[in-house]
Order: sequence, then C-alpha cells, then structure tokens
Amino acid sequence: MVSWKNNKTSLKSIFILLRVGIGITLLYTLIHILGAKNIYESIKFINLLYYPIIILGFFIFILISAFCIKVLVDAKISFSNMLKYYSLSWVFGLLLPSKIGEFSLAFFLKKEDIPLARGLSISLLDKIITFLLFFIISSFSIFLFFTPLQSLILIAICFFIVLFFFLILTLNYDRLLSFLPQKYTSHFKDFIKETRYFFRYHRGRLYLNLFLSITRWGVNAFILLLIFLSLGISVNFFLIYMINAIIALISLIPITINGLGIRQSIGVFLFSKMGINSAIALDMLLIQLILTYSFAFLLYAYYNIKHNERQLG
Repeated sequence: MVSWKNNKTSLKSIFILLRVGIGITLLYTLIHILGAKNIYESIKFINLLYYPIIILGFFIFILISAFCIKVLVDAKISFSNMLKYYSLSWVFGLLLPSKIGEFSLAFFLKKEDIPLARGLSISLLDKIITFLLFFIISSFSIFLFFTPLQSLILIAICFFIVLFFFLILTLNYDRLLSFLPQKYTSHFKDFIKETRYFFRYHRGRLYLNLFLSITRWGVNAFILLLIFLSLGISVNFFLIYMINAIIALISLIPITINGLGIRQSIGVFLFSKMGINSAIALDMLLIQLILTYSFAFLLYAYYNIKHNERQLG
C-alpha cells in the first residue's frame, strides 16, 4: 500500500513537471519564432510611469475578487480574513494546473466553520459564473478571430461544459452517484445539495457575483491596456476585454501550469489578427506574466510574515 501511494505521488510530480516543461517549451518556441531581438527592441523604450497604476490595478483586482467570494458566503467573515483566504488561494491557483489550487479556498473557509462541501460549492460557483461570463463574451467575439468551423468547435466544447453543470443541478442524485466510486458519494451529495441551495435561495448573491466578475475582469483588461500604453501602443479597451476572455477560456485546458505558454501563444495570435505587432503583443503578455507572479510572491510573503509574527507573539 505504501509503495502504491509513493508511486501515485511520483506520477503526480512527473505530470506537474511535464506540464511545466510543456509551458516553458511553448513559451521558448514562441520567443524563438518572433525573435528575441525584436522582442527586446519593442520593450527597451518602456514607459515606467504607468506601472504604479498597474500595480494598483492588481490590488483592486484582488480586492474585488475577494468580495466576489464574500457575497456568496452566508456567514459573518471579516473582509480582511476573506482577502487573506482569497489571496492565498489565488497564489496557489497560479502554481497548479487549470487553477485547481484556487479550490484551496474551501479549506481556508473551513477555519470559519463553513463545511467543506459548502466551501467547495462557493469556490466552484464563482468559477462557473466567471466561465459563463467568458463563454458569453467569447461566443459573440470568437468569430472575429477564428474560422467558422474552429469557432463552432470551441463554442460546442463550452456548451457541453455548461450542459454538464446544468445536468448536475437537475438530475436525480442516484443517477449521478452511480457514476462515482462509493467512497466519494457522500461528499458529492453534500456538494450538490449546497450548490442547489444557492440556486434556489440565493440567486441575488449570484447576480451580484456576476456584476462584480464583469467589473474585476474589466480591471484586468484595464491593466493590459496600461501595459500596452507603456509600450507606446494604444489598443481599444473592449477589444482587450474580448481577447482576454477568449485567452482565459482556452487556457482553462489543463495542459500547462496556469496556461503558461498557451496564454501567450493564443494572445499573440488573437492580437496579431487585430493588426497589433506580434512582438509587442508578446511583450505585453510577458510583462503581465512577470507582474502577476511578482505580485503573487509579494502577497504570499506578506501573509507568511504576518503568520510568523503571530506565531512568535
């Protein structure tokens, strides 16, 4: 049994390393194709005056995201604690494939006496609302960037994901549980109960979360707009919002860690379709990547220091 567990852990580590390797390879290939010299030429005259506002934008994004979760939580939790829980789960989400790490939020909420099933339901509902937002935006804009056939395939994939969630909410428990191993049935049953509870009695909270999600991704698009401006390029805000939604939707495919390499490849392709220089588009995406992980490191370091101070106190 111990040997099997060790083998299972080793396989997980190999898959994670493989995803990191694929992401780095995709990114390296993209830089090689576009030419490192072209990328450097585009970035060397960067205007740093925009960056205090960009950093502020990251703070606002995290604040709104934490509030998105708070409106779904039917319990009294201080906003400072909610900000901490969301920030740490967001950091973990950057390090694990397909943002699975963000579900660690459920374990943080458990500290506030919120059952694990309810915490998972809250975290998943926030993801589903964001996914639906991206799906709606992408459905209207995807035909601008892809061929009709490619667009229909992508929309069909998203539609079946939405349909799957709808079936979970409407089908009889016994039909759903028959597909799961026996040891998971009780947890899954609790999770479905919690999710249905939200849709029946707290739809107002879901609508508010949707409005806040539209706002926070607007802030994210504004950050990208400022990065473009720092590179001397003016891009339409709504174009960035649409492309950002498509990038986020496609990067949910769990191939690399947080869509590394995939986000940048798709982003360069989409922005170039709109007449933006590929090297500049990649510069913007690389700067966003560096700033995102730098900001995540600062958040983690801050909460880690605070935790150590409390331990010493």
